[in-house]
Amino acid sequence: MCISRWQHEGDSNRGFDVSYMVWEEFFVAVMSPINHKELLEKLSSVDCVIGSVDINNPYGVTSGNITQYIENLREVCREVCIWPPQDQVNNIASKWQLIQSLDLIAGTRTLSSRPRTWLLCNGQPINNKTVLKRTHSNAAEHVLLLNDKTMQPKWDWGYLCSQMDIPGCQWMAQMYVETLEKRGKWRVFVIGGQIVYTVHTLRNHEKKTWLWDVVRTYYSLEELT
Repeated sequence: MCISRWQHEGDSNRGFDVSYMVWEEFFVAVMSPINHKELLEKLSSVDCVIGSVDINNPYGVTSGNITQYIENLREVCREVCIWPPQDQVNNIASKWQLIQSLDLIAGTRTLSSRPRTWLLCNGQPINNKTVLKRTHSNAAEHVLLLNDKTMQPKWDWGYLCSQMDIPGCQWMAQMYVETLEKRGKWRVFVIGGQIVYTVHTLRNHEKKTWLWDVVRTYYSLEELT
């Protein structure tokens, strides 16, 4: 967690006085403000706190305290600017926005086909030829495959609604693509027009989980087809 404060040196020079607060201190200050007034005073003494957290990942924010965390964080934001805003971070973590962008690129640029994806409404019949995904999937923890018998009891709105603890999350249905289970998927991270690295996510059929690793070797097109 980075804390920045304007610093004026003389009449013309301006800069930043930068200090740091570890996430654990920030978290307890937000969750227990009465017991950690000195930390809140430190936060309120600066102009900007840089570094929101993706609550889709395990940083101490759980389904039991997420509501309190969000409410308390809003109060802290009355005293100091936190960048980026938590709502923005949460929206970026949503795969629905990513899917919409990829669909647009496929339809207008690469002219390639993509599996159809749509949002589900509570109680809506579920097509058994689809894959269910939560918009905030939490590292594939909320991806339900149709042919996995251990997941069939979860194909129920009672279970789906019980897994909507992330603010703004929704359940989606996506047409099943067989190669997802057999070959996995590749994600290419591009920064400034340059490929930084590629991550391959593959299904572990024994543990019923997803594994990922940075790609160092590649399949040929002949092998993929």
